[in-house]
Amino acid sequence: MTRFHKNTQIADVIIHVDESIDNKEEQSLLGEVRKMEGVMTPEFNRPHLMMVTYNPEKVNSYELLSAVRSEGYHAQLIGI
Repeated sequence: MTRFHKNTQIADVIIHVDESIDNKEEQSLLGEVRKMEGVMTPEFNRPHLMMVTYNPEKVNSYELLSAVRSEGYHAQLIGI
């Protein structure tokens, strides 16, 4: 689920968002995730797939998933 970068405090995770969301909703969701301590770069690389680069000492993948769900979306962590 989570990929850790060698010798750094950086990890990546992909969150699958079930709903089809438009650009405005994507930007709003990315903004909410970006506000979290430890998040470096959240982005949608493909529809439904949000890649988040983060510091695992500050936040974990389940907290990221919870943040997406708290915005009203159905979502899951998927493997890299």
